[in-house]
Amino acid sequence: MKNRTQVGAVTGGVIALAMASAWLSTAAQAGQVGTQPDLVTSQSEFDAEYAAALDRLPFAFPSSETGSDPSKAPDLGEAFAEPGVAENEANLSWLCSWEGEYLMAQQSGEKARSEVALSMIGQWPTLPWVADHFLDPDHGWNHDVLDPARAGDSAGIARDFHNCR
Repeated sequence: MKNRTQVGAVTGGVIALAMASAWLSTAAQAGQVGTQPDLVTSQSEFDAEYAAALDRLPFAFPSSETGSDPSKAPDLGEAFAEPGVAENEANLSWLCSWEGEYLMAQQSGEKARSEVALSMIGQWPTLPWVADHFLDPDHGWNHDVLDPARAGDSAGIARDFHNCR
């Protein structure tokens, strides 16, 4: 059986890989745009990709406010992004929103609300984008985040949520 440190490292590594797929390049590399025509170079392009990704999500966001507005794409600032970054962000926003919902329900003692949120968090690995891009062959995320929450320990979700924007 893996200890919590090993499982935490696996989960951290999996999250880092998902975030790495969301590579952002600095504006200093803008001179390379001509050699990389597929880059998303404007906030409006990124917003459009993000909105389209939200439309493809098979499950809704929680109805309560859990932090940043998930319908608004992250601000690229002076960076540009590879195609797929907006899809990554939309899927992570969905997960983060449900994790926030779960933690707020736990804190306020709303058992039914936390059960709904946990059920939705359990759908994360089944989201089409996640199933295609989130590599977790040893199921470290389930073991470190989901399974403990199902057993009443919300610490894994709290750690995962801490990485949200």
